[in-house]
Amino acid sequence: MINDSVYYSKNKSDKFVRDMLSSSCEVLGGTENFEFEHHMGSFCISFSGGIIRAKKFKKYWQAYKNSDVRPVVIKRGELELSRMLKRCVSSPDNFRSLYDLTRASMYIKDNPAVLDEIIKLSRSPDNKTFKGFSFSDISQKVVSKYLHNSASLTGVESFNADLEDLGALDVYYAQSVEDYFNFIFSSIVNGAAVSGSLRATINEEFATSFLELFIKGSPIHLSAIFLHRLGLPLIKLDGLYRGAFIVRDVEVIAGELAPEEGEAFRRLLYARPFGCDTLFGWKRAAFERGLI
Repeated sequence: MINDSVYYSKNKSDKFVRDMLSSSCEVLGGTENFEFEHHMGSFCISFSGGIIRAKKFKKYWQAYKNSDVRPVVIKRGELELSRMLKRCVSSPDNFRSLYDLTRASMYIKDNPAVLDEIIKLSRSPDNKTFKGFSFSDISQKVVSKYLHNSASLTGVESFNADLEDLGALDVYYAQSVEDYFNFIFSSIVNGAAVSGSLRATINEEFATSFLELFIKGSPIHLSAIFLHRLGLPLIKLDGLYRGAFIVRDVEVIAGELAPEEGEAFRRLLYARPFGCDTLFGWKRAAFERGLI
């Protein structure tokens, strides 16, 4: 089962379809969703013959009523669908998503070098609608948990530091885990002695912080860049419209598509800019309340 609310990336579709159809899982979704309650995204789901023949499955579709009211569609078309499917499967293990949190976690563990691209693969921290991944959040965790004289790290000895003192602080540019490690390594007294432990700690903090963001909300909206790198060919066409993407995110995804797809993908996404910037009156009010 697929729907037309997503863009299908050519260079990843063949393997995705093979994986979905060859699985022995009774109900296998493309993605999972953590909004409202844990459920399966309805963009692409494969069902075993036993599920399709189940009375509960047939009854659900016979009673299903179409609607263009978004909350109703989500309730009937995703939440109720997942609840019904959970009642149909023979065991909890037979209801899962191909690109779930476990797959994301294993990919990072098996490909530690991907951490150096974590900023590129994450939704932008400039996104005002949804929280993004940032080095600032990692810094706060590292400082509070591991650097026992964090004030001396920055040269600020008091919460009442003068603005002149703050202006004299050194500023470091970091866009990768390696950059950040080098910054911390050069800033602490015993850097050489704890180099190996420090690197492992920083890698762990980056990975867990990223995965914590992954399970907030709808990953297909909020972790689209990472999921596409992982192999998911589905990209939500309303990503920019809903505020889940910003222009930077669209450009990153377009850059990873086949050359002939990039222009078409951009046109589709840019044809539906962020609703809060383009809608007015009752449409704006309805959009902000999630009705359209």
